[in-house]
Amino acid sequence: MSRVCFVGANTFHSFSPTPSYARTRRLQLRASTAAPAQSRSLQALQEGRWVKAIMGAAMHDTAGIRNLALVLALADVDCIDMSPDEAVVRAVHDGFQAAKKIRPQLDLPMVMVSISNGEDVHFRKAHFDANQCPPDCSRPCERVCPAHAITHAGVMDKKCYGCGRCVPICPYSIVQTRTCTAPMHQILRVLESSHVDAVEIHTQLHQVDSMNELWMDIGPTVASELRLVSISFPRGENPDEMAKSLEALSNIVHQQNHDLEVIWQTDGRSMSGDIGNGAAVASVALAEQVTKVLNIYQLPGHVQLAGGTNLYTFKLLERQKMLRFRGAASDRGISGVAFGGFLRKTLYQVLDRLPEGPCTPLESQPDLLREAVEVARTVVSPMREYF
Repeated sequence: MSRVCFVGANTFHSFSPTPSYARTRRLQLRASTAAPAQSRSLQALQEGRWVKAIMGAAMHDTAGIRNLALVLALADVDCIDMSPDEAVVRAVHDGFQAAKKIRPQLDLPMVMVSISNGEDVHFRKAHFDANQCPPDCSRPCERVCPAHAITHAGVMDKKCYGCGRCVPICPYSIVQTRTCTAPMHQILRVLESSHVDAVEIHTQLHQVDSMNELWMDIGPTVASELRLVSISFPRGENPDEMAKSLEALSNIVHQQNHDLEVIWQTDGRSMSGDIGNGAAVASVALAEQVTKVLNIYQLPGHVQLAGGTNLYTFKLLERQKMLRFRGAASDRGISGVAFGGFLRKTLYQVLDRLPEGPCTPLESQPDLLREAVEVARTVVSPMREYF
């Protein structure tokens, strides 16, 4: 199959999953629900060694996403989280097919799409009119952009994932953000496809009523087609109020399917893992609080960290004795960790060296592919090396 460059979030030229491929993906998921058989990914979740890679809910750089999916599949991540955009999902599966050609017996990661219950920082993009920039501006926005999405022409929309760092640093207050969410008909179409295994909902714990309304739209599809739902939330409530909210949210998502696996994603410090070690502290602290609440009130679900995660996260988890496979007590152990900006930034240091840019299929450059997979494994391995 010839390669054609991806050209945007709404245009996709090179991959349409074959019916047999789609059936295989769905059968893999269905098989994972039958005891005692489990997919590698769900088994990792149960054992407390789950690793998720986050593409970004507002990221639509399909060329880069395709190569990232190839690397992450070969590095044995358990799940890849992305925008509920059909072109993005297809790009991920294109990367998966390339990975399967290299390792035919590869157990592919689960595919998760992220949606929002109300306004959320993960669903935005920066924008500004470059003509308003003074000629002598030092352009600090370019320097702080982790996605390399800002040029003299403005923001490259498909690359921006909404971290927001460019907004406060603009000396002329020119940079603004806009909301970037998918319409419900698009979300349902993606969820009903054979190419998605899980959904993540970004919310605030107190938004129970709006979650109930959202679940009325997506719940029947999630309950019948998917195996896993992740609920992502930041800090914001005392333990008693948190317990009430978690119980209410759990009841909502289990209305149609009591066997649906639930992940509580603790979004400690959103989109900040690439900033430095200190960013990891908030997510670990929130995960510790949520784990205690779940156990005290006997609530179901798996705790998974996000928001500020990096390699220092593992040191904090080990220090706090929260890694189950290192002997953490059952009431303190977490089930997994998700990596976003830190992992992407680390991999881009390799992928940016592709000779013809991101449209180059990474597998055509074996040395760079090998290097990228090894880099990814340095992030995954702390959750794997004891097995």
